[in-house]
Amino acid sequence: MEHLVYLVCPMLGRSYDAVWGWQKHVIDSLPPHIKAIPTLAGDDIVGVDALAAEYTDSLMNNPKAIAARAFFNVQRCDAILANFIVEGDVQCKSGGALAELAYAKCWQKPVVAVMDKGNVHDSWEVTETAMRIVDELEKGIAVVRAILTP
Repeated sequence: MEHLVYLVCPMLGRSYDAVWGWQKHVIDSLPPHIKAIPTLAGDDIVGVDALAAEYTDSLMNNPKAIAARAFFNVQRCDAILANFIVEGDVQCKSGGALAELAYAKCWQKPVVAVMDKGNVHDSWEVTETAMRIVDELEKGIAVVRAILTP
């Protein structure tokens, strides 16, 4: 039986390569029966140095498409891996990622959060929705494997 894990992370201001890099690592680390749904969609943001909140002229990255895709991905996945460890100095919480976790809670989807101490996301929005919080991506991948392996 194939299972789906949805990959979630803060994206605003981060480069496409930074967001895609950890997701590619997860995809490559998963066993064949677990498929990942990456956060990013659409070719119009490939190579962008600092992702914006929205691209109103984009087919896949305008506000309505982002919300619809995010909520659809939460509904169809079997688990969520949320990576809140990011490079640089993140000053504000990711509203999109936190909305996805809240929606996951409503659908009773297991959430595994990767977050270091003192992270701006270290708040109730994550601690009350995640079934497990770990401090390294490799640990998060291991928890997802354990949840989705029969």
